[in-house]
Amino acid sequence: MKSLLMLISSLALNLNVNAADISGHWRGVLATSPNSGLTLALQIQSSTEGYQLLLRSPNQHSNDIAVSSMTIQDNTLNFTVDALKAAFTGTFDGETLSGTFTQGRPMPLTLSRLTKSDEARLVHEQQLFGELQINANASLPLVLNIAVIANGYHVTLDSPKQQSYGIPVDQFSINEQQLRFGSSMINASYQGTWQDDAWQGSFVQGQAIPLILKKKPVTQPLTPTLSNLSEWLGTEFGQHGVAIAWVDGQAVRYQLHGQANVAKQQAVSQNTLFEIGSISKPLTALAIIKQLQQGKWQLDTPLAEQSTLPELATHRYTLAELLTHRSGLPRLPANLPLDDLSNPYASYDEAALKAALANTKFAEKAFGYSNFGYGLLGYLAGQQAKIPYSSLMQQQVLQPLGMKTAGVQTSKQSFKDLASGYAISADTVPNWQFDSLAGAGAVVASIEDMATMLRHIFQHHAKDKALQQWLTALPTTEQPAMTLGWMLTEQQWLWHNGQTAGFFSLVIFDLKTEKGLVLLTNIAIPVTEQGFALFKEWLAQDAK
Repeated sequence: MKSLLMLISSLALNLNVNAADISGHWRGVLATSPNSGLTLALQIQSSTEGYQLLLRSPNQHSNDIAVSSMTIQDNTLNFTVDALKAAFTGTFDGETLSGTFTQGRPMPLTLSRLTKSDEARLVHEQQLFGELQINANASLPLVLNIAVIANGYHVTLDSPKQQSYGIPVDQFSINEQQLRFGSSMINASYQGTWQDDAWQGSFVQGQAIPLILKKKPVTQPLTPTLSNLSEWLGTEFGQHGVAIAWVDGQAVRYQLHGQANVAKQQAVSQNTLFEIGSISKPLTALAIIKQLQQGKWQLDTPLAEQSTLPELATHRYTLAELLTHRSGLPRLPANLPLDDLSNPYASYDEAALKAALANTKFAEKAFGYSNFGYGLLGYLAGQQAKIPYSSLMQQQVLQPLGMKTAGVQTSKQSFKDLASGYAISADTVPNWQFDSLAGAGAVVASIEDMATMLRHIFQHHAKDKALQQWLTALPTTEQPAMTLGWMLTEQQWLWHNGQTAGFFSLVIFDLKTEKGLVLLTNIAIPVTEQGFALFKEWLAQDAK
């Protein structure tokens, strides 16, 4: 769960205001998604020269970022943060400040002034760091972010190793001797007492595990660089498998580490198949694009007007909105059984998909990452072609891209070269299988398949119309920027990642320099941040 707002630094500016006293601590929670939010903290101080403003976000930990401009006129506060492409405008009304925070999209934000009693609780506003020892082979760093708001606290939990941030904590209490918190989202709780300058207690999630929380990080993780990459692989992944491809035009350099099957000591090779998870999504998008160019779909026409499925009659989003996660469909179908997360999509068939489509509750048409949406896209592509999705992908996407050993993992298809998957705890987990939602994440591929895909893109994108449409940024100011299937960075790098129960994958590439990086792992340790750091260093090194 990535944070939307980075930590904003203190900035003091002189303000011209009316006679109303607006000094004090103002706190509000910015709802960044339906289930998570971040505290925004303003401290307004009165001086002989007027008012000054200090601004920060207590639920986060990043480098300071300066506020670019600020004004107050007629009880209306405006400020901008150019580095974040963010802005706020709001109006004071007694003890509240109500307005809109904009970063990619407008979000309502109401801040309340803290009372003296609230301010007394600021001594508990802090970050606490701990190392959860899952078993003899694996540990998980955790960060508890405690922010004070009016009449209470807003608390979130980060799991940096899983690159999961802002997990909501909905039960929380703290005093000088006792700390308790719980998160319904992850079905976890903690209870500890203050001893020896730390909170010492137990973290319970299925089982109780001792956890000590301190005010400073317990350990500093090794950051991968081009020079220490082998060391990082050994430290972070141990015996588990990693396959890396550095693609430079038509040249490829591979780096392999660890085992495709730890128990059998079967080493990773260039032909080992990995579950690439959500990197299947841009591949599904390419199948749709090829049908678009054959005149079988229209990009900007509501899907209900293009499909004969009665279950889509009330679905008013367009194909473009579906391809860019802006359809309003939820992340997952409401009827997807989540009692067995080891293989959750295997039994979700066509009847279940149609039932979900007929009873969908839509959110607003803003970016909302949706496995449901891409599962639907894969189903529609197969229906349009009158062949199974797996056959369509082989014919229209995988083989044309040169991905000779790649395929679609269903209950009817098995792959002898598929690696075993491991949870972040290092426990073996089942390989995922898909049925009606295959378009969201069913592709398996080798590092050689992925490198060949990038080589094909670099060689043919200038002349291939389908590739051009696939790789071209859409004209929108909404964030995140996307093509039809790929995410885009400010540098116009295209990328996507994927995760299943036992795998993580990442692909990043730059059409200008014709360079790309692929990382595939058979343990569910996210590598997105590390991959971007390596790719950035590689491009900078070659630019010298």
